[in-house]
Amino acid sequence: MKVTRAEAQANHERVLESASQLFRQWGFDGVSVNALMQSAGLTRGGFYGHFESKQQLVIQSLQLMLEENDHQWQRLAKQGLPSLVNYYLSPDHRDTPQQGCMLAALNADISRQQPAVKGLFNSGVSNLMALLASCAPGGTEQEQKNRATVWLCILVGALSLSRAVADEQLAEYICQQAIGSILQSKE
Repeated sequence: MKVTRAEAQANHERVLESASQLFRQWGFDGVSVNALMQSAGLTRGGFYGHFESKQQLVIQSLQLMLEENDHQWQRLAKQGLPSLVNYYLSPDHRDTPQQGCMLAALNADISRQQPAVKGLFNSGVSNLMALLASCAPGGTEQEQKNRATVWLCILVGALSLSRAVADEQLAEYICQQAIGSILQSKE
C-alpha cells in the first residue's frame, strides 16, 4: 500500500518522537527496532524506508531531543535560575525520564557511542552550559562559565543519582541538597 509524502513524513516524525522517548527511558541498546516501530504504530518492515540504520535513527532522534531540551530550558531560564533548577530536580522531571532532559537520561550511553553521536551530545552540554552561564550573576565571562559548568554537573549528577536510588526519601534529599547548593552559590 503506497503512502503519500505527507503520510511518510508524519510516520517519520512519529518514529523519531517514539525513539526519543524510548531511548531516554531505556537507553540506545535497550530499545529494539521491533519495539520502536511498534511504539510508533508501524511495522518493523517500514524501518528501513525511513532510516539506513539504527545509528542514523539515534542521530536524528538525538537532534530532536536537543531541540526539545533547548526549547524547554530557554523557557525556564526566562523565569530565572530558581525556576529552572527547581523544575530540573523536581519529582515530575525525575520520574519521567522519557520526557525529560536527554543529558541526564543518556549520558552513560553516549560514552559508548560513535563520534557523531558524541558530537551532538557535546552541543547539548555546551548549549545548557551557555544558558546556565547567562543566569550566573556578575563576574567575568570565564567566572560565569566556570559557575555554569559546576551547576550543570550538579544538576545532571543529582538527577541521575535520584533516578537510580530506590529510596524515595533519599532521591528527594539528593535533589533538595543540589537545589540548595546551586541557589546558595548564585548569591
